[in-house]
Amino acid sequence: MKEIGKLLKEKRRKMNISLTDVQEVTKIQEKYISAIEDGDMSVFFAEVYYKSFVRSYAEYLGFDPEELLKKLDIRKRQMSVEKEHSTNADGKLNKETSLKSKISAKKLLMIVFAIVTAFFVLFLYLSKNVSSVRPSVETPLRIKTSNNREQTGVIAPAVGENKEISSSARQKLLIEAVRTVWIKINSDDKMVFEGTIAEGGKNSWEADKSFTLKVGYAPGVKVFFNGEQVDVVSGSVQDVNTVILEKRRQ
Repeated sequence: MKEIGKLLKEKRRKMNISLTDVQEVTKIQEKYISAIEDGDMSVFFAEVYYKSFVRSYAEYLGFDPEELLKKLDIRKRQMSVEKEHSTNADGKLNKETSLKSKISAKKLLMIVFAIVTAFFVLFLYLSKNVSSVRPSVETPLRIKTSNNREQTGVIAPAVGENKEISSSARQKLLIEAVRTVWIKINSDDKMVFEGTIAEGGKNSWEADKSFTLKVGYAPGVKVFFNGEQVDVVSGSVQDVNTVILEKRRQ
């Protein structure tokens, strides 16, 4: 359209014809003539008006109007094809860009997933190793005798045994009479036995926290607390001793 307008404008100037002269002869307003020469179709209501004015203007200047309009149609088709190619190219580019973005996002997601998975596996591995290696647990023991002298000992797990002793485990007491002996036993501050155990006799009791023993003849008895022998002779007065057996609080 601009090419046709330029061609008409050049011909009008060569013929030394003003826009006013064209308007008087063709009855086309000057603004439409200027629009035709500038290739501006926005001032026309429809393409049919534009072609009608071009036909009249071209015929006035001595051109073959049908030939010009044919060139106009050819040019419009070319512009349409170029626009379509441009649109397709842009669409293809956008599609490729979108596809690349999706691929990049997918790769990033896979990398993040792999990192998270690696950390999770490492956490499980470390947790398993830490839980499988447990230090041997020793149970502190506090012993009080009748003269209030405190003795401290440790009850260790049996050799080869890898069981953790819970703080809530019940305490076990075993008495073996080497001689016939009188003994009084309190379990968690409640009396559970008072009497004589004959020579060679064995008795056992359980408690949640502690035992208090009063032994009439300390050398005549063997005392085992949670599987370990306890010295009840030390601290005795005239072979009589009172012993408190309990786990020391951590």
